[in-house]
Amino acid sequence: MDILLKGYKYEIVNLGKERTIEKIEIDSRKAKKGNLFICIEGEKYDSHSAISECYKKGVRVFVTSKKVKIEENDITIIKVEDTRDCLAYVNNIYFGNLSEKFEIVGVTGTNGKTSTTYYIEKILSYAENKVGTIGTLGIKINSKDVKLPFETSTTPDAIDMQKIYSKFLEEGVNKIIAEVSSHGLKQNRVNYTKFKVGIFTNLTQDHLDFHNTFEDYYESKKKLFNMCEIGIINIDNKYGKRLSSELKEERKCKVIEISINEQSDYKAKNIKLRVNKLSYDVTIDGKTENIKIDVPGDFTVYNTLMAILCCHELGVSVEVIKEGLGKIKGVPGRIEPVINDKNLNVFVDYAHTPDALEMVIKAIKRNTKGRVITVFGCGGDRDVVKRPIMGSISSKYSDITIVTSDNPRTENKQKIVDDILKGMNSNKENYSYIDRDVAIKKAIEIATPEDSVIIAGKGHEDYQIIGEKKYHFSDYETAMKVIGGL
Repeated sequence: MDILLKGYKYEIVNLGKERTIEKIEIDSRKAKKGNLFICIEGEKYDSHSAISECYKKGVRVFVTSKKVKIEENDITIIKVEDTRDCLAYVNNIYFGNLSEKFEIVGVTGTNGKTSTTYYIEKILSYAENKVGTIGTLGIKINSKDVKLPFETSTTPDAIDMQKIYSKFLEEGVNKIIAEVSSHGLKQNRVNYTKFKVGIFTNLTQDHLDFHNTFEDYYESKKKLFNMCEIGIINIDNKYGKRLSSELKEERKCKVIEISINEQSDYKAKNIKLRVNKLSYDVTIDGKTENIKIDVPGDFTVYNTLMAILCCHELGVSVEVIKEGLGKIKGVPGRIEPVINDKNLNVFVDYAHTPDALEMVIKAIKRNTKGRVITVFGCGGDRDVVKRPIMGSISSKYSDITIVTSDNPRTENKQKIVDDILKGMNSNKENYSYIDRDVAIKKAIEIATPEDSVIIAGKGHEDYQIIGEKKYHFSDYETAMKVIGGL
């Protein structure tokens, strides 16, 4: 136990017998003899209340952040200021500082994390690296799934993270690209991880149900850049501009600025956008390079530019980077076309924030001769403030909006829809359907070959959460089924 906490500030509240620690645990349901149990105060459950339950299962060593009442003498209670931070610390020691054995890239931001991660992984793989990825699309090695499930949607907890590192090490991975969420950063899941590169895509409206204030949201994102050697930052976003300025002043890491609009270290110029591809120029090492990729959207300029510079910093030549990008035909669930023989333009996209929804509608609208028909909803038990904002955005930029459910969770579906409708233009042609499959069917049935249908919010996800249960549901599969039945 002394080894695991060496160098860490703690207080021994009660000292029992000396014990051998065989495993670190935070889930009382899995607790057993030989565990070091670290009590975590969560949003819905505080495992400090599970000490008696764990004791009955044989646990004798606990780490807490609160005063706890104990009756047994053969129990060791160690008190620390923050048990989540302590969890990351002891796991890092227990597993042998595994993050130091890889070059790790952390990607954070409201939108663009998954796409940027995907581009980096594809380029590095093309450059003959063995690349592990961690994030929304799961755990993968060179794009192949590794069956290591974790509880959260983007950034695993400190215990799962170390297990993933162990698997990657075993498989010969040398580079890791990880999506790092604001939840993961605020809850200290990646503390004591050594990041080679940190990437900041943007910061816009989302997760205020968790962070309460935008300042807390921003400060959570900023934590990544206290753990990295190099920070690549989009300064066209006002929070990116602030972050760059603060990091330069604090000298926490080497800062690289990217932009489309501002004077920066690397600026994309001569941008040409098409219905299914784009190109732009950027000067790297004194030479102007023409970048091409078969993915639409001005946001793709930002995501690819950050990916290019990340890979360049990791030693990949510009020629290989360009070749790798040229082989990419899209990102799963990100403006993903639903392939069909009816000449219908149907796209599935993960956009679930106001900024992302606006960007994807604008990107599709720019290259659509007819109408843009947008289907979307908002998740239940999440940020309520963004609902009417997203309704307003869809109403403004789409010709027809069809409001439906997303992941309602334990919240009333109709209330979520009503919240969205509050922000919409009542003079426009709009529809609302509680059932998502009905909404998708309606959108496709009213579309002509000159129109474009955007099904937004879930992207690659193949489920809906209704109540506390997960049910299989895929926007892509549903759209294919409807089109096949036309």
